[in-house]
Amino acid sequence: MIQITPRTTYSRQEDFFQPIVQDIRETGWGIWRKTIKRLVNDYAMEWGAPGKRKRLVMTAGFEWDGASTWLADAIGFKRDGYATAPSMFHDRFYRDGFRLTPGEFEFHVRIGEEWHMDSSAWRRWDADELLGESFFWAGGRRKKGKVMDWVVRLWPPNWLKGG
Repeated sequence: MIQITPRTTYSRQEDFFQPIVQDIRETGWGIWRKTIKRLVNDYAMEWGAPGKRKRLVMTAGFEWDGASTWLADAIGFKRDGYATAPSMFHDRFYRDGFRLTPGEFEFHVRIGEEWHMDSSAWRRWDADELLGESFFWAGGRRKKGKVMDWVVRLWPPNWLKGG
């Protein structure tokens, strides 16, 4: 199990912070231009109701292109910085076929006072929903989060990715 760093973000806007990332390089051109980012520190995002908490944990070094947020940009939403953590988790799910990797990318559920690792695969629908919800937790508008969620679901290359 990944040891949780002291910096865990929560699903309340006042307690949410984005991960520390480094821009690696640009790829593409015009409206297809994307920035490849790298996660600098281990990062955990926690959410859920009291008594049923959930947490996703990712280790430093993960690189992603933010494709899930690029789609929202492509339909007219401006980049506003709220989507870094949501796009990071979402892109990781899509890249790894919705599977978790112990020691690198983990999902934990708290039962009572104890955290338990759950390594079962996620569904595509769950990952898309988490994208929209976590965008709102990060301080973005709920409407934009829902649009991002649905744009990703309806993007033709994603139709055959399961879940």
